[in-house]
Order: sequence, then C-alpha cells, then structure tokens
Amino acid sequence: ILDFLWYAIFIIVFIITVLTCCSVAIFDCYIVDGRSMLGTVKNGDRVTVCVFDKPKVGDVIVLKKPDSNTLLIKRFIAKGPALVKIDEEGNVYVDDLTTEDIDESLTSIYEPYVLPDNKSRNGSGGLVPGLKKETESGYIVEEGKIFYLGDNRAHSTDSRSEGAVDQSLIIGKVSDYFLKIKDKKVYKFLNNYY
Repeated sequence: ILDFLWYAIFIIVFIITVLTCCSVAIFDCYIVDGRSMLGTVKNGDRVTVCVFDKPKVGDVIVLKKPDSNTLLIKRFIAKGPALVKIDEEGNVYVDDLTTEDIDESLTSIYEPYVLPDNKSRNGSGGLVPGLKKETESGYIVEEGKIFYLGDNRAHSTDSRSEGAVDQSLIIGKVSDYFLKIKDKKVYKFLNNYY
C-alpha cells in the first residue's frame, strides 16, 4: 500500500508539473491598464493570451505598439489587403481587397461588443484626417498589416490615428473562455486572487 501511495503521489506531482510547464509555454497573463476596451474588459481585469492560437478578424488581441515596449489590447478588425471605412456614426465597414474591385456598397460589420455611446471619438467616427494610406473610399490596409480598434472607440488610440501595423506585432489572442466568464463569480475570484 505504501508503494502504491508513493507511486500515486509521484504521478500527481508529475502531471501537475507537466501541466504547469505547458501553461507557462502556451499562455501569457496580462493586467489591463486603460479603458480602451471598456464593454469587453475594464481597467484592472486580468486576461489570458494563448500565444499559439492564431487570431482571426473579430478577435481580441494583445499586440506590441510599434517602436515601443508598450503592449496594447485591441480588437482585430481587418487584415491586409483590405479597405476599412468608418462613417460619422462610428459604423465600421471592411472590404477584402484580394480582388481588383473595390465594393462601392460596403456593409457595416456587426459589433455587439461596442456600446452605442462609445462608437465614435469626439463626435466624429471618421478616420483621422491626414492618416497615411487614407483615400476617399477609406483606409487601405496593406498586405502583411492589420487594422485594430478599441471597443471603447470614444477613448481609444488605435489604427484610426496610428495606422495599420505589421502582423508580426501580435502577441496572441485573448482567451475566449476568460472573456465569457468575466461577469461570473469564477472570474471575480480570479480577478481578485489570480
């Protein structure tokens, strides 16, 4: 019986060690600093990022700010080549430019995560005048670059003023699981004791 107990303890310790090493290698944890993603995550929230999960358009991501060690948490809106347009009401339109034609009848993307009061910045949802690659049709995102926005558009510094950035600056995708449980007791426990 004693041999069996030692064997069981060894197996449990081994499994815990392997799981811990895997989670350290696969997941990074960050504390949100700022209000640019209000509505999805708030200042002080903890998020888990999977570094091996390839983000898709619409995902919440953590990325490096160009020429800086600062990390940002934003919404992945478009991947180049694409055309992004934001109207005065703050509605976002995206057209894939893998073909030669620019669709003149763009439809806005569905963004239930953006609160109505947070759709535009300073009363203007349009792109900032003078932004590189901006045309009358919108902002052209080049191949290999991404366009990102904060969910709290009224208080977010993002691609509207910074432009599109290299896709290589993405750290990873914020875990959907942690976003789904953020309002539940488990998340509040993790947020306080994590």
